[in-house]
Amino acid sequence: MAKLSLNVWFNWLVNALVYYGLSLNTENLAGSPYLNFCVAGAVELPAYAICILLLNRVGRRWPLIISMYVGGVACILSGCIPTEGNSTMETLTVVLAMIGKFGITASYGIIYLMAAELFPTVIR
Repeated sequence: MAKLSLNVWFNWLVNALVYYGLSLNTENLAGSPYLNFCVAGAVELPAYAICILLLNRVGRRWPLIISMYVGGVACILSGCIPTEGNSTMETLTVVLAMIGKFGITASYGIIYLMAAELFPTVIR
């Protein structure tokens, strides 16, 4: 139970830090901060919809792993792209950041549900 608790707490911490970091940092992306904020909010709707469709059919573990992996790789790639004066690279950075936001939103929704389901009622 201790290993399970530490794993869930660590996943929860990482998901929260990345989710709120991406949400609060959209104004620093290239382009219009208003458009970036709207797109970042609009990305959450399909992420939650896909979670709802996948969780009952596939389970909890694999969608969580895949969404965290996709979100993490997209965020790392968006940070590695040089954007100085190149509008194509700036657009690619924004797209990768939004893919990262999509992945982390999906994983945040899944970990929220998993944390409630993993522990027995007595512990919750």
